[in-house]
Amino acid sequence: TSPYDFEQVNLQSTFTSPTGKVFVVDGFYYQDFIMPQPNVLTANGQPDWRIRFSPNETGIWTYVVKLTDTQGNATYATQQFTCSTSAHKGFVKRDGNHLVYDNGDRFLALGTN
Repeated sequence: TSPYDFEQVNLQSTFTSPTGKVFVVDGFYYQDFIMPQPNVLTANGQPDWRIRFSPNETGIWTYVVKLTDTQGNATYATQQFTCSTSAHKGFVKRDGNHLVYDNGDRFLALGTN
């Protein structure tokens, strides 16, 4: 009755890195919206379940998706994907009093505070 109640439904994926590190990621219920005019939100398509994950090692990763609900649980067959080096700078993180990208480049925020 509620996709937001982990007691009723829980979607998780377990990702295993090329070096054997394990990451468990919760899935979430997602509904896309559009704004056809100012201050008006309209559902865009049907809601669905999603899992987002950003790998932090290059190489072959494996993952298993598990769904548990009031009817029981289901585990899907193990899948894999290959993570390769990216030309992007990465995520922004704090380094002392500065913000830097994962590759070490400084992040300079421009805008109104």
